[in-house]
Amino acid sequence: MQVRLSWQILAAILIFLIALCILGRSLIGAITSMGRSSSIAVATVTVVTSPRPTPVTGATATKQKASPVLQSSPTETILPPEPSPTETILPPEPSPTETILPPEPSPTPQPSSTPQPSPTPQPSPTPQPESLRVLAAGFAQPTSVLAYAFTVANPNPDLMVRDTRYQLVAYDASGIVIKTDTGTIGLLGPGEQTGVAAFLELVGDRRVVRVEVVLGGGLFLQPANYPPMTSENLAFMSGDKPLVTGMLHNPYSRDLLDLPVTAILYRDDGTIIGGGSAKVPFVPKGGQAAAEVPVLVDGDVVRAELYPRIDTIPTP
Repeated sequence: MQVRLSWQILAAILIFLIALCILGRSLIGAITSMGRSSSIAVATVTVVTSPRPTPVTGATATKQKASPVLQSSPTETILPPEPSPTETILPPEPSPTETILPPEPSPTPQPSSTPQPSPTPQPSPTPQPESLRVLAAGFAQPTSVLAYAFTVANPNPDLMVRDTRYQLVAYDASGIVIKTDTGTIGLLGPGEQTGVAAFLELVGDRRVVRVEVVLGGGLFLQPANYPPMTSENLAFMSGDKPLVTGMLHNPYSRDLLDLPVTAILYRDDGTIIGGGSAKVPFVPKGGQAAAEVPVLVDGDVVRAELYPRIDTIPTP
């Protein structure tokens, strides 16, 4: 009875374990197959239990007790292989369609216009040099001899002028020309001033009331750097033979021979009332010499000027 009970307990435990295993595998399979389209096939397990042995007595019972026979073994449950998850193969994404624009039409080349010739730049006009200007003119006629005098200036700031021709015309009260004279004005630097004076013999007793100076063209030169001559200690000596005296300074490195000098006399209102000219025989280089110029005058003298005449550019 004890042996028989042990086999029953063992069989029950074995069946319980098998059922528990089957149930666990079923649960696992059910969880795995959730959401899948295919269902899991579960095999039916048939458990065959042996019938209770017929009780026997004596030797038979002992024999049966020594050799218990298990009528049937539990059948193993063979589960089918789990289906591999179906791979979802997505169709390849279509490549973005490339928008192929038609080629832009190349611009039709315009016919090149004929280039207009650029205007030739006109050279800036070179300013025309100006002739000398007469500043003042006057005369004296105490006798039949006429003394005329005038001053001129070079208006060109960057040019020298030399050999300018002039003509002096003397008129009487009726506008008749009484006498004329011509001469040449020497070298005159930019912006410088000089004077011209001379004597004229008149015929008869005709009186001059007006003189006029007409200037011609001269030779224009580029300026040279040379110092002008200066004078000082000028004086008017009245008398039968009036004179203008003074000292001339020679700033050059050569002697000046037979230097022409002009004297001009003014009255108090600035009118020229006389003048004269002479030559100074010798003015040493870098030195000084006295000048004495005979003049004719008609009126009261308040001022005298001396102008040496330079015909060539001296060497400083």
